[in-house]
Amino acid sequence: MKTREEAQKELLDSIENQIKSGEKNWGDTAVWSPKKGKNSWTFREMYDAITKDIEPEEYGGNPIDTLLRYYEWKDKKNKNE
Repeated sequence: MKTREEAQKELLDSIENQIKSGEKNWGDTAVWSPKKGKNSWTFREMYDAITKDIEPEEYGGNPIDTLLRYYEWKDKKNKNE
């Protein structure tokens, strides 16, 4: 299982790699959500929230926690196979 710091670094590295490669820009949309109100977040918003380990505005959770839950689910799934 990854630590919180490892998950945070993985997310930040992913964003930095996309920006450095020229594939994406800081103002591009990183996340869309089918909901009322604020429903998209830029790479800058996500990067800042991940760096500060906080929830992006009206996002509904912390991206680091989401990645850690994914790894937990994946580990359980692999053990059951």
